[in-house]
Parts: sequence; structure tokens; C-alpha cells
Amino acid sequence: MAQDMEMEFIQSVVLLETGELLLVLKGGGKSMYQHIYRESAGVHWDKHLKGFKSTRIRKRSVSRWYSHILAMAVSGLSLKLELSSGVSWKGISESEKSKILSECAT
Repeated sequence: MAQDMEMEFIQSVVLLETGELLLVLKGGGKSMYQHIYRESAGVHWDKHLKGFKSTRIRKRSVSRWYSHILAMAVSGLSLKLELSSGVSWKGISESEKSKILSECAT
């Protein structure tokens, strides 16, 4: 990991009723994370929910959106996101959870 790269841990992976994917950060995040919108890639910081949120999922799978959010955090904010050891999963199918976990293991 580059010296100027920060790290945050994901506390919860949630598929909201609105169809958006939310990655809630364990530490609550920082106000500067709002600048991720500059990537113009469908990822936003939700200061009330304390996490990165996708636009409504239509064509991509949950696991692809998950990877996309991680990539946008790195490119836009120099921020590496990792699952915390006690991560909770809400509204995520077992198959999508398995895909995300297998990606994290590589």
C-alpha cells in the first residue's frame, strides 16, 4: 500500500430498500469523502449513513458494485477499503456475499 494511501474498514454491507448498495465505515468516515462524487461514477458519500453508496443497482450485480466502490475510493480519494472482521451483511444474497468474500481473499 502506498504511503499516502489511507485505510478504512467496512462495518456493514447493505442493500438498501431503494436498491442502492451501502458500505458503512467502522470509523464513521471523514467529511472529505464527499468528494468521491467528482469521479462521476455513480458513487456518493452519505454523511448520515456514514458510508459510500451506489446509485440504484439496475444492470450490475451487487458484487460488481462493491468492487466498483472500492476502485473509486482508491482512484478518487487514495482510500483503501477493507472488510472488518465482524462485518455485517444486510439484504445481500449468499451468492453475492461469496463473490465479494472471494474477491477480498485474492
